[in-house]
Amino acid sequence: MGNGGLSSGMTDSIIKPEDFTPLIRKAMRDNHVNCAELARRTGINRSKLSRSLNGRSQLDLKKVYTICHCLGIDVMRAILAFTYFGDLSQYNDPDITIVSDLM
Repeated sequence: MGNGGLSSGMTDSIIKPEDFTPLIRKAMRDNHVNCAELARRTGINRSKLSRSLNGRSQLDLKKVYTICHCLGIDVMRAILAFTYFGDLSQYNDPDITIVSDLM
């Protein structure tokens, strides 16, 4: 199992909207989507989106879900990664992918 696997136990952390920012930024890079295009796709004000991605303001979870959906981010897999590893850097961990696919 990668990085200790799911047996490493759950974290007591609660996922917050800003915890998704690194994953959103990576998906934007991978999909060649800039802030203006993401704003257009999601209907979120471009300056609000930019401020949120730069840590100067926060988006609510509904907007984060909308962004994730537009970028092809599996929210359940992201939550599993955060729950078991404490951050979203393990989003692509094979164990997380398998468990998410089983749900």
